[in-house]
Amino acid sequence: MKQEPKTLNEMLKNVIDLYGDSPAFKTKKAKDEKFKSISYKELYNRIESFGTGLKTIGIT
Repeated sequence: MKQEPKTLNEMLKNVIDLYGDSPAFKTKKAKDEKFKSISYKELYNRIESFGTGLKTIGIT
């Protein structure tokens, strides 16, 4: 049995293992545009990039 996640990063990795390419949510930039799905993998990659950016500017 898999251990309960102790960190947000562990939780996100567990979700990717379970749902990977499934849509995490949908978004659109303008009212007249169609919704675009963001997968759990893509969401994780964006979160990871954001965290790397914060580290680069000295926020840890």
